[in-house]
Amino acid sequence: MMMDQLKVIQMTMQKIPGEPAGGPDPLGRDILPLKDITSLLALEKRLREEADLQNKMITALSVIGGLDVKDCVWRVMKHCFTNSLAKQLNWRGINGKTAFHRLQLKDVITDFS
Repeated sequence: MMMDQLKVIQMTMQKIPGEPAGGPDPLGRDILPLKDITSLLALEKRLREEADLQNKMITALSVIGGLDVKDCVWRVMKHCFTNSLAKQLNWRGINGKTAFHRLQLKDVITDFS
């Protein structure tokens, strides 16, 4: 019964809009979600050049949360990519798609958890 109540509270809290508890979004609203390959490559370049951007992104993504690991991953990916861009990616980059495992953004997403 306690776990059910906790899940209801978590779902309710995730629906409340506003800033994260730590203050305003450290990235600003213009970076994510990425809409196309061009914006993805631009972010990749920034992640390589700006040392603190990776830490800011980890901080921003870590507050998204979820009920379990699967829910957390789905929410973070939805926050990072539009559907049209996500359709152009896969893990290994086969069939002419971009390889997700080679991206700096993959490291950001896996490091926040």
